[in-house]
Amino acid sequence: MRTLAVACLLLLVAPSALANFPGWGQVGDKNIEVDLIRFAPTAEKAINALLNKAPDGTASFKVGDKRLPAPFDALKQVTLVTTQGVKKVNLTAIRLESGAGEGHLLLTTPVPKGLKKGESVLFPDQTKPFAGGPLRASKAERPKAKVLGKLLKQLIPRARKVARKGDPPMTGLANAKASALSIVRGNFGKHAAMVALKITPENALTHVVSALFLVDKNFNVTAWVEEPRSRLEAWTLHHVVDLDKDGVDELIADSYYYEGTYTGVIKVLKKPRPGASKGSVNHVEWTTLSGDGA
Repeated sequence: MRTLAVACLLLLVAPSALANFPGWGQVGDKNIEVDLIRFAPTAEKAINALLNKAPDGTASFKVGDKRLPAPFDALKQVTLVTTQGVKKVNLTAIRLESGAGEGHLLLTTPVPKGLKKGESVLFPDQTKPFAGGPLRASKAERPKAKVLGKLLKQLIPRARKVARKGDPPMTGLANAKASALSIVRGNFGKHAAMVALKITPENALTHVVSALFLVDKNFNVTAWVEEPRSRLEAWTLHHVVDLDKDGVDELIADSYYYEGTYTGVIKVLKKPRPGASKGSVNHVEWTTLSGDGA
């Protein structure tokens, strides 16, 4: 299976206490399908063996099928975190699929009352009661002119400072428009909001100008999660949730590049790891939920 590092996604990847077997899904017409791509080593080995035996890269199983590795062989009811709070639902089907870069375990459940088609659901750690949630769809803001100017005054010199020899030019940053920046507010400890930057230069086939950073209430940068650079990937912030009920919100984000997309949880740490600087990814922890990429 492909790791985030191989997929060129630059956020810190680390095991998390947030989820033992995390996943992400979406509400359909009659069912919810949850996608899992991260497993314990023994489960991953067993899943790969089952996929290798599947002639078309797909294998379907009944709930409780003992050919599945633990804990999925005994999983009959699951907990989902939704926009309507925590829901317990019965499993109706399990499927394995080979993707471009990942092996996928897909869990199907009925749609609980109150959820609408297209809404997202989080599959948390199933080994203990879940106390956090609910999911809150983020209301991304575009900066007004004064805030845009203040952010660019911090982004432009930082981009010059961290530029690497051979990097594609940072086309479009100096005169970026408000539409290039997305601000999501939440309770992130000393930080008031997370900001995502994305500029697609004209005629660029693969590279974008992107950044991910935390700011205070006055839009001063408090930590660079991903430095402003020309790179393959960018980020979309789409849900806020306090998963572990510690009073600090997590962000659900898509990290995408020209050959794939991954969804994950960004946990803002209360205290940076030892040796962390203002420009260090040591301020956050990323946990992959689902996705695929070549």
